[in-house]
Amino acid sequence: MKKIIFISFLFLSVLFAYGQDEDRKLIQFSGLILTSDSNSPIPFSTIRIINSYWGTISNIEGFFSLVVREKDTVEFSSLGFKRRRFIVPDGIEQGGMSVLIAMITDTLTFDETMIYPWPSRAKFKQAFLATEPNKTYYDIAMENLHPDKMRALSAAMRMDGSESQHYYMNLMAVQAGYSGGQTNYAQFPGMNTPIPLSLLDPQAWYKFIKALKEGKFKRKDK
Repeated sequence: MKKIIFISFLFLSVLFAYGQDEDRKLIQFSGLILTSDSNSPIPFSTIRIINSYWGTISNIEGFFSLVVREKDTVEFSSLGFKRRRFIVPDGIEQGGMSVLIAMITDTLTFDETMIYPWPSRAKFKQAFLATEPNKTYYDIAMENLHPDKMRALSAAMRMDGSESQHYYMNLMAVQAGYSGGQTNYAQFPGMNTPIPLSLLDPQAWYKFIKALKEGKFKRKDK
């Protein structure tokens, strides 16, 4: 019995609140969100009605528009500015109202964070013990300019654009020709496969001389 009374009371309370909410007039609430010091528009600010799921955001010019009810509390928020609330007044005879919302700049303070170049205390201890306090900048410069170190750095350094072009052009030239200007392949008409030339092949010259002695190159029409 107590459960039935409690549920009935809760149901009546919801109906009463809903009825009161329905009695409030709907208003088209519009306006501009500006900075308080320079009157510059604040784009993409968040506008929401407290205790509800309704809201919107301002456009790039700081303009917004949404439907509210009388006595609604509208909250405005934007990153870098303090939140501001506005209570919609009742008794508005027109179907809408326009406002200018000035937002005050807010300063965000973060806790101090120390960033170290070592991943752990053990690595820091190792690096600290390896330091040489008596070494000057001149000594470090001389070590960096040592010929052995310069050669190692040069060998590990990649080629730039002009060096890469020069290298690949030389590589193409080596692949495309023998000494004496002979190409290393021949492309005959009607064939898609390149055929290597044999001008410098001793076996090819032996076969050619043998065929010449055997008369295989004589004209057959005589």
